Amino acid sequence: DVEKGFAEADKIIEFKAVRTHNTWIGPEAPCGVFAWNGKYPEIWVKQQRPHISKRVVASWFGGIPMNKIQIHCLYQGASFGGWSQLPWNMGGHYCAAVIAKRTGRPVKWMFNRREDFYGGEMDEGVYYLKVGAKNDGTITAVEGRFVAVNQQYPFGPILHFFENTKIPNLYGKRIRVRVNKGPNTAVRCEQNPNCLPFTLVFAHVAAELGLDPTEVAFKNDGADAHDMTWLNQRKDEMGFQVRDSLKECVEKGKVS
Repeated sequence: DVEKGFAEADKIIEFKAVRTHNTWIGPEAPCGVFAWNGKYPEIWVKQQRPHISKRVVASWFGGIPMNKIQIHCLYQGASFGGWSQLPWNMGGHYCAAVIAKRTGRPVKWMFNRREDFYGGEMDEGVYYLKVGAKNDGTITAVEGRFVAVNQQYPFGPILHFFENTKIPNLYGKRIRVRVNKGPNTAVRCEQNPNCLPFTLVFAHVAAELGLDPTEVAFKNDGADAHDMTWLNQRKDEMGFQVRDSLKECVEKGKVS
């Protein structure tokens, strides 16, 4: 009940934030090789999920049995989303598959640097946030709206507040819009559309009330609208250490 939470607040803070196009700078270019061994394909992929690539290829050209598709995924160092995610990487393979079928020869494809920057991270868009807070930094309500640009997966903007705070009154809405530009998918993390509002809310409340953002975060720490006492009980029940690892990290960071 966000209206109830706003009524309980000493201060209402409303703001808009814009996240522009951003992407990772991967050292390895998106690439692949597609060949036909008779009726069935043999493919070299740069993918973090080669088994999903096989499933996608199986749906092409009227259907190809999965057990007839050979997939090779070579060592690639690390994978942080982006072009190694499914939707971006398979476009090049489909074009290569068509050309290989028509020419009867294997086809290698590779993006140049300009093409590599065509897509971006799925937190691109406009965030509208309304926050109710007590003078001591206790947050009573957060209402958020996220207009996401070409977002692949339905993430943002309030989920992290549910999972990681004691804030009792929350509401979020995501609107996905399509524009004539590259696709946005998970780059580094699919949760960036939730992380950004999380950070912005603590920072704005702290600035408005003259507090330290980390102290605002600690004051509202918890899970599922419960405080840390409740969360520590759940940790103990499940056999985890009862400790505040977030606070420990922050304190060590201050020392260093």
